[in-house]
Amino acid sequence: MQQQEAEASLKEKLLKQAQSEYNNWIAQERRKSKTPIYPATKDVIKQQILLQKKQEFDRTIQALSRQHEFKADEIGYIYMIKAGYAQSGGLRVFNLLSRLPSNYTENSSHPPTQQRIYALNQAMKKYSWLPLWIDGNERLKNNPQPLKLDLSEDRVSLRINSRFISR
Repeated sequence: MQQQEAEASLKEKLLKQAQSEYNNWIAQERRKSKTPIYPATKDVIKQQILLQKKQEFDRTIQALSRQHEFKADEIGYIYMIKAGYAQSGGLRVFNLLSRLPSNYTENSSHPPTQQRIYALNQAMKKYSWLPLWIDGNERLKNNPQPLKLDLSEDRVSLRINSRFISR
């Protein structure tokens, strides 16, 4: 929901900017010349401004998406350690991914694998594995019941510890 609100807010802001830029262009053209501005010219300029704002919107959303991927990697690292997995597991996965041909472009929603490796190394420095492992180990001792998993009705989503699990 926050993502949709952020996108709607950004879109509204950029549309206001586009309208302001268009109005400024009209005022500037009127100061330059007393001849009327043709409607077709106005339309072309308005479309150019809107296209620029659309491109700015897309770039901003793509950058936000890549930031979310970095945050997801960091959270995944924390959960992985708390679950008792080796701290290097995430790096091993990314190193394997880095061997695959990359189809990264500036329009990609995911950051390049090398950037994700760097960010994960930074997260590993930020969050020492031992306190995370101790916390996870304590939680497992306090709640030794294994997780119960089941597919949801849509047969795509996974339910964890749901009271609706089929027996």
